[in-house]
Amino acid sequence: MINDTLDILDGRIINFGINFEVLGDNNINKSTVLQRCLLALESLYLSKADMAEPLDVTKIYKKLNSVVGVADTTNIRIVRKLGTNYSSSTYDIEKGYSADRRYLVMPLDGIYEFKFPNTDFVGVVL
Repeated sequence: MINDTLDILDGRIINFGINFEVLGDNNINKSTVLQRCLLALESLYLSKADMAEPLDVTKIYKKLNSVVGVADTTNIRIVRKLGTNYSSSTYDIEKGYSADRRYLVMPLDGIYEFKFPNTDFVGVVL
Protein backbone atom coordinates (compact mmCIF):
# COMPACT_ATOMS: atom_id res chain seq x y z
CA MET A 1 0.00 0.00 0.00
CA ILE A 2 1.03 3.56 -0.66
CA ASN A 3 -0.06 6.23 1.78
CA ASP A 4 0.23 9.97 1.73
CA THR A 5 0.99 11.71 5.00
CA LEU A 6 0.52 15.25 6.08
CA ASP A 7 2.32 16.73 9.06
CA ILE A 8 0.68 19.70 10.75
CA LEU A 9 3.13 21.68 12.83
CA ASP A 10 2.66 24.64 15.15
CA GLY A 11 3.58 28.01 13.72
CA ARG A 12 5.86 30.58 15.34
CA ILE A 13 4.69 34.11 16.08
CA ILE A 14 7.35 36.77 15.63
CA ASN A 15 6.51 40.07 17.32
CA PHE A 16 7.74 43.29 15.76
CA GLY A 17 7.52 47.00 16.34
CA ILE A 18 8.06 49.94 14.01
CA ASN A 19 10.20 52.96 14.88
CA PHE A 20 9.84 55.74 12.32
CA GLU A 21 10.85 59.31 11.58
CA VAL A 22 8.83 61.58 9.33
CA LEU A 23 9.42 65.10 8.13
CA GLY A 24 6.31 67.15 8.89
CA ASP A 25 4.87 70.11 7.04
CA ASN A 26 5.64 73.42 8.76
CA ASN A 27 1.99 74.49 8.85
CA ILE A 28 0.67 71.51 10.83
CA ASN A 29 1.12 70.71 14.52
CA LYS A 30 3.73 67.94 14.99
CA SER A 31 1.69 66.06 17.59
CA THR A 32 -1.29 66.00 15.20
CA VAL A 33 0.91 64.59 12.44
CA LEU A 34 2.32 61.96 14.81
CA GLN A 35 -1.18 60.84 15.87
CA ARG A 36 -2.24 60.57 12.22
CA CYS A 37 0.84 58.45 11.46
CA LEU A 38 0.17 56.11 14.38
CA LEU A 39 -3.47 55.68 13.31
CA ALA A 40 -2.36 55.03 9.71
CA LEU A 41 -0.04 52.24 10.83
CA GLU A 42 -2.74 50.73 13.03
CA SER A 43 -5.13 50.68 10.08
CA LEU A 44 -2.46 49.13 7.84
CA TYR A 45 -2.12 46.16 10.19
CA LEU A 46 -5.74 45.63 11.27
CA SER A 47 -5.88 42.31 9.46
CA LYS A 48 -3.55 39.53 10.49
CA ALA A 49 -0.77 38.32 8.21
CA ASP A 50 -0.72 34.89 6.61
CA MET A 51 1.81 32.23 7.54
CA ALA A 52 5.18 32.95 5.85
CA GLU A 53 3.89 36.25 4.40
CA PRO A 54 6.79 38.71 4.13
CA LEU A 55 6.68 42.01 6.01
CA ASP A 56 6.63 44.63 3.25
CA VAL A 57 8.64 47.66 4.40
CA THR A 58 7.75 49.67 1.28
CA LYS A 59 4.07 49.52 2.32
CA ILE A 60 5.00 51.27 5.55
CA TYR A 61 6.81 54.05 3.66
CA LYS A 62 3.85 54.48 1.31
CA LYS A 63 1.32 54.56 4.14
CA LEU A 64 3.24 57.13 6.16
CA ASN A 65 3.93 59.31 3.11
CA SER A 66 0.19 59.38 2.37
CA VAL A 67 -0.64 60.88 5.78
CA VAL A 68 -1.79 64.50 5.66
CA GLY A 69 0.98 66.66 7.10
CA VAL A 70 3.85 64.31 6.24
CA ALA A 71 6.32 65.75 3.75
CA ASP A 72 8.48 62.61 3.68
CA THR A 73 9.29 59.49 5.67
CA THR A 74 13.00 59.66 6.44
CA ASN A 75 13.59 56.47 8.40
CA ILE A 76 11.83 53.23 9.28
CA ARG A 77 13.34 50.66 11.59
CA ILE A 78 11.72 47.31 12.25
CA VAL A 79 12.49 46.11 15.78
CA ARG A 80 11.89 42.83 17.59
CA LYS A 81 9.57 42.99 20.54
CA LEU A 82 10.58 40.73 23.39
CA GLY A 83 9.47 40.34 26.96
CA THR A 84 6.70 39.02 29.16
CA ASN A 85 3.77 39.68 26.83
CA TYR A 86 5.54 38.81 23.58
CA SER A 87 6.48 35.59 21.82
CA SER A 88 9.86 34.05 22.63
CA SER A 89 10.44 32.89 19.04
CA THR A 90 13.86 33.79 17.67
CA TYR A 91 14.36 35.79 14.50
CA ASP A 92 17.35 37.76 13.18
CA ILE A 93 16.02 40.90 11.51
CA GLU A 94 19.25 41.73 9.66
CA LYS A 95 19.42 38.27 8.10
CA GLY A 96 15.70 38.39 7.29
CA TYR A 97 15.87 41.42 5.01
CA SER A 98 15.68 40.88 1.27
CA ALA A 99 18.74 41.93 -0.76
CA ASP A 100 17.16 45.32 -1.54
CA ARG A 101 15.84 45.71 2.07
CA ARG A 102 12.28 46.18 0.79
CA TYR A 103 10.80 43.38 2.87
CA LEU A 104 11.52 40.93 5.66
CA VAL A 105 11.31 37.28 4.70
CA MET A 106 9.40 35.19 7.22
CA PRO A 107 10.23 31.54 7.86
CA LEU A 108 7.79 29.00 6.41
CA ASP A 109 6.50 28.25 9.92
CA GLY A 110 6.46 31.90 11.00
CA ILE A 111 3.99 34.75 11.07
CA TYR A 112 4.66 38.36 12.04
CA GLU A 113 2.51 40.25 14.48
CA PHE A 114 2.25 43.76 15.89
CA LYS A 115 0.71 42.70 19.19
CA PHE A 116 0.22 46.06 20.88
CA PRO A 117 -0.06 48.80 18.21
CA ASN A 118 -0.36 51.51 20.88
CA THR A 119 3.17 50.78 22.08
CA ASP A 120 4.71 48.84 19.18
CA PHE A 121 4.61 51.85 16.86
CA VAL A 122 6.91 54.68 17.93
CA GLY A 123 7.44 57.78 15.83
CA VAL A 124 9.13 61.15 15.69
CA VAL A 125 8.05 64.12 13.58
CA LEU A 126 10.96 66.33 12.55
